[in-house]
Amino acid sequence: MKTSDQGVAFIAAHEGFVSRAYRDPAGVITIGYGFTMGSRIFSEWWRGQPGLFDVSA
Repeated sequence: MKTSDQGVAFIAAHEGFVSRAYRDPAGVITIGYGFTMGSRIFSEWWRGQPGLFDVSA
């Protein structure tokens, strides 16, 4: 699936951007514009990025 530029702008406006991983109110690890560890591609990438996967706080 490919998201249109308008779709990306809509998501960005509603999600907001967070550059470090955090746990959302439901406890799901999230980063960027709402990307979660449920995405295999993003979870593999995050685990390889120093400092981004520290959600101990």
